[in-house]
Amino acid sequence: MALQDRAKRMQMEKTILNNYGFLRNGAEWGPNDEYITVSLSTNVCPQQVFKVRLYLKSFPNNCPPMVVVQPKVLLQRDNKTPIPPGSHHFHTLGKVDGYQQICHYRPNLWKAQNTIFMCFLKARFWLEAYMCYRLKGKDMDFYLANMEDARE
Repeated sequence: MALQDRAKRMQMEKTILNNYGFLRNGAEWGPNDEYITVSLSTNVCPQQVFKVRLYLKSFPNNCPPMVVVQPKVLLQRDNKTPIPPGSHHFHTLGKVDGYQQICHYRPNLWKAQNTIFMCFLKARFWLEAYMCYRLKGKDMDFYLANMEDARE
């Protein structure tokens, strides 16, 4: 994507995020819009605030990695064991910059029309499922369906 086109796209993304209130709580933009970090809470546990970062280096052409930066360690129900990186069960994809990467889109189903706002909505779903898992005892798979491959 040409630099001028990327600048227009990022301005559109910022407008969308602002319209939906994502920029009100102090979104942090990385240098040259390389990433954005926002604070999210859940309906299940509104006092717990998470910070989620979306890496935008290859956005919008490729599915951008998303990580949870706060809390740094996401614990399982026992409050001792970190959730494993790269776990189908927890919908995690490993670590990026030392943070837990979460699954929000299947890369093979990613479309350049997808927005940053849509990514943060998916992050919110993941966080809701995580808090339900922690507080209510059901596995995350109960709350999160896997995206099916597109059918031809």
